[in-house]
Amino acid sequence: MSAKFKPFLGSGDNGFTDLLAGRRVRKTDLRIRINALIDELNCLLGLIKAKSRRQRLEVRGQRSDKECARRDLLCKSGRIKNEINGIQKDLILVSASIAGLKSGRRHSLPACRSLGAGRRHLWVGWHSARHLMSQRLVVPPQCGCSDKKIKQAEILLEQKIANLSKKLPPAKKFIIPGKTETEALVHHARAKARIIEILLWAAKSEHQAVYFNRLSDYLFLLARSLPH
Repeated sequence: MSAKFKPFLGSGDNGFTDLLAGRRVRKTDLRIRINALIDELNCLLGLIKAKSRRQRLEVRGQRSDKECARRDLLCKSGRIKNEINGIQKDLILVSASIAGLKSGRRHSLPACRSLGAGRRHLWVGWHSARHLMSQRLVVPPQCGCSDKKIKQAEILLEQKIANLSKKLPPAKKFIIPGKTETEALVHHARAKARIIEILLWAAKSEHQAVYFNRLSDYLFLLARSLPH
C-alpha cells in the first residue's frame, strides 16, 4: 500500500468536508459520522491486534500448565492478528463505499487509473489540494467498493460464525465483558459495530448495515472463544 499526504490546513474549518467524488458536505452529515465511527472501530481493532501479540493468560493458578498452554494457543498462534487484518481491510472498503453514497443511494465512484503490474489506485476523500489532506490509496484489482464485494465479505463472516458456533457451547446467560483485557476490547469493538449498523439503517445503506450486523455477531463469538 502506498499513501501520499499533503497538508493544507484550514480547508475544513468552516465545518465542511469532501465525500469520495469530491462533493462538499457538512461534517455533521450522517455519512461522515458513520465513517468516523468506522475509523474508530478500525483503530480499536488495531489495539486488539497489538495486545494479542503479547497477551498471556491473565487468570492463572486455577489450571494446569498444559491446559493454560492449550487455551492460550489462540493468542500465541497469531490467529487473532490474521482475523482482524481481514476485518480491517473490509472496513476500509466499506468506508469507501459509504463515502460514495448520495442521498442514501449508490453514487458512482471515480475511475481508477492503472498503475501497472495489475494494480490501481483509488482516490479516497480529501483528495483536492484545497482540503486538509490528500490520500492516494493503492488497492489490488480484486478489492472494489461494490455491493458485490461487501456481500462476499458478509458471506465469509457467516462461514466464520458457523465454524465458531460449532466449537463453542451455547451461551446460558448474559455475557459480562471483562474476563481479560483482550476479551473486553473485542466486546467493545462488537458494541461499536452495532452502533454503526444502526446508523447505516438510518442512512438507508442496506448492504453495509447487514455486513456490520454479521460483524458484531462474529466479534461476540470471537470474544467468547478467547482464553479466560
